[in-house]
Amino acid sequence: MKSSRLFIMLWTFMVLLVAIPITGTAQNLKVSYQDTPIEEVISDLKKKTNLNFVYQKQLLENVPNVTGNYENMGLTDILDKIFLGQGLDYDLVRNTVIIRKIDSIKSGNKRKITGKVLADNGETLPGVHVTIKNTDIGTTTNMDGSFAIVVDDNQSVLHFSFIGMADQEIRITDKTPSFLEVRMASNTELIEEVVVTGYQAMSRRELASAITTVKASDVIVPEAMSIDQMLQGKIPGMAVMNQSGEPSSTPVIRIRGNSTINGNKAPIWVVDGVIMSDVVPFSASDLNSPDAAYLIGNSISGLSPQDIESISVLKDASATAIYGVKAANGVIVVTTKKGQVSAPLVTYDATFSLATAPAYSQFDVMNSQERVQLSKDIYDARLEYPRVPIKESYEGALQKLLNKDISHSEFTSLVKKYETMNTDWFDALFRPTVSQNHSVSVNGGTERVRYYTSLSYNNSPGIALKSESERFTALSKVSYKINRIFDVDLKVEVGNQTNLGYSSVNPFTYAFNTSRAIPLYGDNGERYFYTKSGYNDLLTYNVLNELDETGRKNNTRRLGGLFNINAHLFKGLTYTGTVSYYLVDNRTTSWATDHSYEVGNIRGYDFGAYEKGDNQYNNSSLPFGGTLNESFTQSRSYTVRNTLNYIANFAEKHYVNLFGGIEVRSDKYSGNSVLAYGWDPTYGQSISPVFTDRYISFAENGMFSPKITEKITQIASYIGSASYSFNDRYILNANIRSDGANKFGSNPKYRWLPTWSVAGKWIASNEEFIKSLGFVDNLALRASYGLQGNIHDDATPYLIVSMDQVNSVSGLRPGTIYRVPNPDLRWEKTRSYNIGLDLSFFKSRVNLTVDYYQKKTSDLITDMRVSPTTGYGYMYMNAGKAVNKGIEGVISVDVLRNKNFDWNISYNFSHNTNEIEYAYNANLTGKEMYAAMIDGNVATVGQPLGTIYSFKFAGLSPENGYPLFYTKDGRKVHEGDYEVMELVPSGSIYPDLSGGFDTRLTYKKNLSLSIGFSYQLGAVKRLPSIYNKASKAFDPAANLPKALADRWKQAGDEAKTNIPALYDRNIANNFPDDLKGLYESNGYVDVEMVNMYDMSDIRVAKTDFLRLRNITLSYRLPKTFLKKFFIKEMTLRLQGSNLKTWAAKEWDGLDPETAYANMPAMPSYSLGASISF
Repeated sequence: MKSSRLFIMLWTFMVLLVAIPITGTAQNLKVSYQDTPIEEVISDLKKKTNLNFVYQKQLLENVPNVTGNYENMGLTDILDKIFLGQGLDYDLVRNTVIIRKIDSIKSGNKRKITGKVLADNGETLPGVHVTIKNTDIGTTTNMDGSFAIVVDDNQSVLHFSFIGMADQEIRITDKTPSFLEVRMASNTELIEEVVVTGYQAMSRRELASAITTVKASDVIVPEAMSIDQMLQGKIPGMAVMNQSGEPSSTPVIRIRGNSTINGNKAPIWVVDGVIMSDVVPFSASDLNSPDAAYLIGNSISGLSPQDIESISVLKDASATAIYGVKAANGVIVVTTKKGQVSAPLVTYDATFSLATAPAYSQFDVMNSQERVQLSKDIYDARLEYPRVPIKESYEGALQKLLNKDISHSEFTSLVKKYETMNTDWFDALFRPTVSQNHSVSVNGGTERVRYYTSLSYNNSPGIALKSESERFTALSKVSYKINRIFDVDLKVEVGNQTNLGYSSVNPFTYAFNTSRAIPLYGDNGERYFYTKSGYNDLLTYNVLNELDETGRKNNTRRLGGLFNINAHLFKGLTYTGTVSYYLVDNRTTSWATDHSYEVGNIRGYDFGAYEKGDNQYNNSSLPFGGTLNESFTQSRSYTVRNTLNYIANFAEKHYVNLFGGIEVRSDKYSGNSVLAYGWDPTYGQSISPVFTDRYISFAENGMFSPKITEKITQIASYIGSASYSFNDRYILNANIRSDGANKFGSNPKYRWLPTWSVAGKWIASNEEFIKSLGFVDNLALRASYGLQGNIHDDATPYLIVSMDQVNSVSGLRPGTIYRVPNPDLRWEKTRSYNIGLDLSFFKSRVNLTVDYYQKKTSDLITDMRVSPTTGYGYMYMNAGKAVNKGIEGVISVDVLRNKNFDWNISYNFSHNTNEIEYAYNANLTGKEMYAAMIDGNVATVGQPLGTIYSFKFAGLSPENGYPLFYTKDGRKVHEGDYEVMELVPSGSIYPDLSGGFDTRLTYKKNLSLSIGFSYQLGAVKRLPSIYNKASKAFDPAANLPKALADRWKQAGDEAKTNIPALYDRNIANNFPDDLKGLYESNGYVDVEMVNMYDMSDIRVAKTDFLRLRNITLSYRLPKTFLKKFFIKEMTLRLQGSNLKTWAAKEWDGLDPETAYANMPAMPSYSLGASISF
């Protein structure tokens, strides 16, 4: 409630700030003069602005009468035009305008030229290089865009250059006024040359760092809800791995590999200069798992892509060291849109997207006839059924026949029914959906006040039933120039996002793995329930019922903003103070009613099967009601930063940019979660558990006790950065940051980590010997070296004890040591170097950027064994080492560039290799270690992070067709213990090569066609299980892959297939000991044959893919046509996304990226329009 009131107050303030007419210098005026004396003009302006004007009368004697219309202009704009060329200037001091004469220099044929440089939208341009052509004399515009330079009369040509703007030249003659207003036109081909690093916005030529910048408009995918879902194949050096086709899915992002073992491997997100915090305090293991942010999202999921201007990815130490903590994982800097100097511009953007549903034709699984035939094969081989057959199945009909409950003709009729049933589970559980995205923004302002306000709405139903995401966001930004010294920026944003998903149903897995010979509805038209487990006829299942009776809902509300104050203290020196504050409420609710299978499984029987007084009722922990699991987390984060920035140009050759400051950041998470039995939503919401003996036992063990979350991270930092350029040829960058946090040991020697970097660049194309070549536009060599840091989220300098329930006998509350303190625990450190080449030919028709890097990480925090006297078996210590190295690049070619056509082709690639040099996992026992290795959750020396280990397949037995596996001593066995079996590395789950290919053809700047591909190579995953399903072939409810038809059936087949024979429990349970890999002589094995086969190296496949990411056709309507309808600009878009994926044939139609997700990524088609008024 408090946060809602605070939002209303702030939002009202923002709206009023934008809407209320602004007085004084910032007020937009509408005045017109016809041959009016200058003093009358000043008198009129004085009345309209309530400002005082001070001047000497003789200054105005030679000023001609004023004629002109000045509509929707600020006072300063009007005065600039009136005084243009009159040798007059003015100062604004509080509420007074002081008119003065411009100091001019005339010595012989010398004179002083002053002026102001503006962008084509009227915004002042600081940092513009103003030089006298063919000389080394020059200057740079200040923060107001003003400049002054001494020139030769009638001989000089002033050259104006600025990254992102087309160069401009002005010849100086005796008729040239002493004051110039220069407007520079945007050059969209160079706009990416302005780099935003989060703390500063700098020209790329001043940087020697490895930074890639893209415009948001170039990566927008209409059906994607957040910007991170749109970046696959767009950024060299950044691998984006999608996890699901769910609207709220959060992809896994890795920049230049993995630089930590147990810590968070994800990059940090920076929005408008502020490091963003995650919605909830995921642990490191959560963040590295595919389902970590399911339904919740990450730190930028609440930001509307339509509000984003650009994305910069900072990769090497020179770019990231200034961010200190977590910088080793890379930094993604997002810059949102801001107001421009113009009349109010209203833009409405709408997109409707159609997502398609999966179908059986895409996958290699059995139809109902093939499934029934397999059941016949099982019976003909007289294999033993491990479960009671369900009634509506071939097995059920066969049992009725054998029991003489039906005749043979009735049996034949039933079998034919099942063979032709072909229940379409994909059609039942999935649907094509239409998602919509709407955004309206207002943009405008004067030179004094600029504003940008937007409202966005997104509704994205998932292609699976009961999946949906809905988001509302609002953003408002105001920039106000108080006077020539002070200006302020204010930003307020709010968001509300609701995601609906699943608590117990995976729709895709169910449709893929369930027999099509099972009906969805019975002959009576009602939903058909079957015994899912095969052992309990009192517990039945129907997937549509389960979707109706269970679910999960997440709601995230965000409120936050930032305030900047800039003070231009004197020429070149600027102070910036920044305060940001974000408040996020997150609530996740999972439920299951008493009519669900999930609750029935806890209860032990279907709803209504037993009543109060029955033994089964009294013995159940949940005889009445359902389950409700709620968790609530509130996060509060703030940043306070004070910085000084000094920019100067000495002797027209030495350019210096110095930046320094202090910063304090704090993240606090507080919340609770609770599980309740006896949830009854029939009459409102109520919890009414039945206190049976089993329920009481669970309660006494703390199952229903609330769990409280309280986590605080506080970081203080000192920041410094320096950039030096000599004659626009030699660039030197240096960064340093020292971070101190409450995460590390009490030893002060290790509490603070200075991260630093140095970098240099040689712009060889500015050398005369390169200029003489004529065709080289840009040739630059870069190199950097530095130290980056990482923080372990679970690290603590304190002894942490987990308190248990009160002991009923002693009355005391025992505790368990959760974390042993290490006073010498320190930061993980990554030392890295980068060598880069930037190259442009033939008037920038061909552009190439290539970087080679190496990152060596030491002091990785890992688990090490400690003395048992500590009360704990292991503790966090700095011991691990890892290396990442690779090469990345992008090449862009303008194949056509003429009056009618522009055709560009670009290709980017990233190749990274990762190796663990030392690691230890003391918190795992021997068997746990092996199991974790199979899951890919253990860092092993000599292998890349994320390596999965597999049992070594030794072929099929010619005797029985069952799989054999190698032991460490070379024997071939059917199953065995971890300690005996040979495990081999099968590859890493992370790709070592990724990238994208894009091409765009534009006709007359209005009609554009673009096509984009993305690819990943080198990663692996386990294929869907085969032999485990072979054992489940006896379960009529299970569907199987068609590959099972090619299984081993007789001796000699082992030379033709790797698919084993059908599982025979009588044989499998009686393997002799010499066909088992036993560590202990008790006859039992850790891993049985069916599981060992599915976890063997023969069941691992490459996840390599080539994806047709998108095809987009856009058309910008002619302005002459739109003018009739009072429309300034209108663009129509038609786009297809995720249209085709080529992958290894072993996947049989599955998308290897989303093979195990609730829903796969499917093709979608969108139609959109953007209209500006």
